[in-house]
This record gives sequence, C-alpha cells and structure tokens, in this order.
Amino acid sequence: MMLVVLAASGDARAADTGLSSHAVYHDGPTGRLLIGGHWSYRMDPDDQGLGAHYERDAGSAGWAPVGIPFNWNAKDNTYDAPSIGWFRAKFTAPSTGRWNVRFESVTGRASVWLNGRFIGSHDGAYLPFELRALSLRKGSNQLTVRVDTHHTSRDLTFWNADPVTGRPRYGWWNFGGISREVYLRHLDHLDISQIAAVPTVRCAPACTASLRVTATLKSLTSRRWRAWIKVRVGKRLITFHPRQLGAGRSVTLSTTLPMPNPRLWSPEHPSLYPVRTRAYVDDRATKGQPVAGVDLNVGLRTLRRNSAGRLFLNDKPLLLHGASHHEDTRNAGSAWGTSQWNTVANDYLALHANVVRSHYPLHPAFLELCDRLGLLVWDEVPVYQTPNSTWNNPARIRQGISWDRAMVERDHNHASVFTYAVSNELNADITAGQAAYLDGAVTAIRAADPTRFVAIDRYSDGRYRSFPVLKRFDLHGINDYFGWYGGTTAQSGSFLDKYHATFPAQAIAITEVGAEANRSGDVTQKGTYEFQQQYLHDQLAIFAQRPYIAGAMIWALRDFRVQPGWAGGNPKPTPPWNMKGLIDRFTGPKPAFQTVSDVYAGIRDGVWPAGLAATAPVAKSASRLSPNSPAFGPSP
Repeated sequence: MMLVVLAASGDARAADTGLSSHAVYHDGPTGRLLIGGHWSYRMDPDDQGLGAHYERDAGSAGWAPVGIPFNWNAKDNTYDAPSIGWFRAKFTAPSTGRWNVRFESVTGRASVWLNGRFIGSHDGAYLPFELRALSLRKGSNQLTVRVDTHHTSRDLTFWNADPVTGRPRYGWWNFGGISREVYLRHLDHLDISQIAAVPTVRCAPACTASLRVTATLKSLTSRRWRAWIKVRVGKRLITFHPRQLGAGRSVTLSTTLPMPNPRLWSPEHPSLYPVRTRAYVDDRATKGQPVAGVDLNVGLRTLRRNSAGRLFLNDKPLLLHGASHHEDTRNAGSAWGTSQWNTVANDYLALHANVVRSHYPLHPAFLELCDRLGLLVWDEVPVYQTPNSTWNNPARIRQGISWDRAMVERDHNHASVFTYAVSNELNADITAGQAAYLDGAVTAIRAADPTRFVAIDRYSDGRYRSFPVLKRFDLHGINDYFGWYGGTTAQSGSFLDKYHATFPAQAIAITEVGAEANRSGDVTQKGTYEFQQQYLHDQLAIFAQRPYIAGAMIWALRDFRVQPGWAGGNPKPTPPWNMKGLIDRFTGPKPAFQTVSDVYAGIRDGVWPAGLAATAPVAKSASRLSPNSPAFGPSP
C-alpha cells in the first residue's frame, strides 16, 4: 500500500526578507533560517566570471531567477558536460552578530562570497559544510556561490575519459548546482558543537534501557561564562550543573538517563523519543532564554555481529532486504524535495524493503523519513572506484577520512543508520596507500561512533585475498553481477562460498545485484523485463541458500542517468539511462518490482520465504578464493 509520509510545510518567510523560519529537516541545530527566496543564477562555461567579478555583480543582466535546490543540467539527457555556474541570493538579515552560512550539499566545488568578500570554499558533494558569515550586515546582503563541476585525477569519486568524445565521464550523471538547501544559522555566546544520544539496551529476560546524552559546548566570546544545558526527553526535564567556560574554550557535559519500559526501535516498530537540548549562560542580557539548541529524535536499539558474521538487531536475527537508488529524476535531477522523498519512500514501502542504500549520504530529511518508517540506511561516502594511484597522495587519504568523519558527525543520531561504508568498488589489489585510507577510515569512524557497523563495498573479483585491513570491517558488501557482466548466474553461489571461506567472521551482504531491462521479450534475452525477473529471482534464491548472507539490495530501485553512450550490457540500450531499476524513468514499476516485492513480503524473523532456496542449484565448492579466478569488473 502506498502512503505519503512527509507533508510539505508552509513558508514562514516575510515576503521581502528572502529568509524563512521553515527548516526543511527537523533534527539538528535550532535557529536556522532558510535562505529560500530571491535566488538567481547564470552559467559561465568559459570561466570568465572570476575575471568579471561576478561575486560583486548586483545587477540583473545575465542572471535568471531560480528556486533552490536547483541543478542547471537536470533535464540534460545528452551531454553530461562539466561546466561552471554562479548562484546569487539576496536577503535581509535580522541582525548583525555571529552567523554561519550552512550548505547541505553543493554538487561541484564551491567558492563562496558574502557581500563581495570571499568567505571560504568546499569540495565534496552530498556532505554539509558551514562558513562564518564574517561580512554579514544588518539589512541587505548578497550571497554568491561559484560551482565548478570539472573533474580531475585527484577526485575520490573517480572519472575516466569517454573513448568517443574524450570528455570526462562519471559513475553517475554529473549534476551541477546547489542540490540541497542553504541556511543562515545564528550563533550566540556559545555553540553546541557536538551532541550524541547513545542508547544502551539489554533484553535478558526483560528489556531495560538507558540513554547517555553528551553535549560539547564551545565558547564564541572573549568572556568567561557559567554555562549549563537542559535536556528534555519526552516529558522529563534534566538540568545539568553549571560549568565554567573560558573564552574560546570547550566543555563536554554528559548524563545517563534510565528509560523505563523502553519502546525499542525496529523496522517493524520504529519508535522514537524526542530529545530537546538547550544551552544557557549566566548573562542577564539573555533574559533566561537559551543561546543554542539541538533537536533530536532518538531510537533505542542495539546492533551486534557474532563470530560467524551473523547480524542481530535488538538481539533478533537481522536479514537485510532492500534496494539502492540515485537521486535522479527527469525534471529535478538530484535537486530533490518533499515530492521526491515521499515518492521514493513509498517505493521502498511497496517493495517491502527494510534497507536503503546509495553511493553517498542521503538528505537528512530523507533519513528522518527512514527513522519514522523503520527503513535501515546503509550510509556511504562517495569514495567510488578511486584508483590506487590516487591513494599515493596523503592529501587524498586525509580528504577521504574527513568525508567519513563528516558523514558520522551528521548522521550518528539517526536510528535508521546502522552502518557506515567507507568506499565502493576500489581496486581488488590493496596497495599501501589504499590500505592506509581504509585503516584510517575504520579508526576514525569507530572513534566517532563505536555503536554502529563499518562496511566496505566490493565488486565480485576472484583476485580478492585476505588483506589484513579487511578483517577490521564488520560488513563486506558484494556487488554481484554474475550472469550479467560475465560468467553465469550459477557461479554466484560458488564465488560467495569461497569469499565466505576467506572471510568467515565478517558479515557478507549483497550490496548490488541487477540486470538492465527496457522492453518485453524472451526470458533468455538480456535487456528484457522477463530476463530481469528471472535473473533477480534466481539470484535471490542463491542468496537464500546461504545462511551466512546477511541480505541483499537490488541495484537499483529506479532507472538513472549514467553517461552518454551507456549500454550496461544491454544489447538494445537506452543511453544515457542505466535501466537496472525496478522502476523506469517515468516512475512505472517493471514486472521485476512485483517479483522482488513478493519475495521480500515473505521474509519472516530474518528468514527467507520457504521454498525460495530450493529453486537454485547449490554450489559444491567452498574452498578459498583463487587469485587466478576470472574477474567480473565494476559497473555503475
């Protein structure tokens, strides 16, 4: 049954300010003002804007009005060419003082000016960043953003040259623009720089739970203050003892709250507890009002992996079953809002899925949907097919680890997020540089959040050996395309058995499995709906035979754009669209959608439907992987 799950909120903006008190997502710092009105943009394909000082241009010539979020190439189905675009917002600030400008995602390298003064830059789509609005003035202001989508060999989301056009081609469509919203965030006396609400749950024999709330306060002034916080969990209010906070210093406060008669979060019962944190200082000028705040909605639940690689949620067996998707629709590109989030959430519900995956961190509003709907999230940074040569540069290693930290910092209070994935389809031969990144990523994530799993996503390749760093991961995701890009479907089981023998303690989940489908035809012909149906059914049956498989995610939920000339193994392709989706680009379900939905609907208590495993041959070999096995290479 389809269910709209997120209502569009009204705009509380005064018509002439360009600012709104309506925040698109709810969890996070209070006091955000959406810079939602009076945006315009202009393209700069020849890179003349810097010389012409577009950052200081206040006129209307050459600029077109636009709503944010926005991709300038959202409707491009032909070129996928890199370019440069400029965005400009005019707004009226309510006051001076300390403010940050917060960007939820700029798809491209961003350079930012406020009132003609350069305030900073950022490289890394899908992750938020904040810049101090040092040149903000009370009254009229102009924010200008230059977005550059040209790629280089230093990129962690790898690109290569198209053999026909010579243009760079990406792993997915090279959308350019401000793809998520922009906020102005007020800072007063201090900031809650970090906050975590970490549950502890024990269910033997009855369930008991507690919640440890930890907040770090950072002083923003040159004075010394007494500071304290109040935390409201449901109807309970806890006031912390005041602490002295010196100029420019930080202090961390924490408390553990018993949670009587806990309602545990699970896909079947996604219970959430509101946690409202407010910070205060002993300055009479504040009139007793909070100077900072963070709102959370927290789920009480436990995650565990045993020595045999089995996963447990609240001490019950966990079988992952879902799909992956790209943020790509024909008219909006990756600049999604309420309509797109609702539609995709409904798709997952209709699929009877319990897990969602993408190649990058999804919008926080969508994570809030997943929290409320009971959809687990395989959270992942866009470190994709990065060649080993890139990891020879220590700066790229540091950049990748900084992305991991940013993902954890943003998402660690979401009950739906159960694992962090540090990469997808890196080279099977792990060099010293790649190992340094993987090892540093695991260390950084576990230091920031020891309560969740850490994952690595890999493609099916017989060259895999037991590199020591791989034993540090809780979850190994396998992108399994046997029978599509190479080999036969039956070889899938043999490969997985050998992989499990090589990594017996790691949980193994199928992070991708799929086949292109864009027409009706014979079941034996690649590219037909009938082939896709049979292929996915047979693959799921192979996975169901193997208790060590922690679950499967179909690639993909929906068709999406990849690159000009894309074929993807389909004899009759529809470039640039990757047609492995269970839903086509016009949002119509393909026959395989119902096939997968029927299988997922039959899963009970972490067990595949009875009889599914009997429909596919059991592989005989369980020996370790041979370094001479044929490789089935990566694919978007």
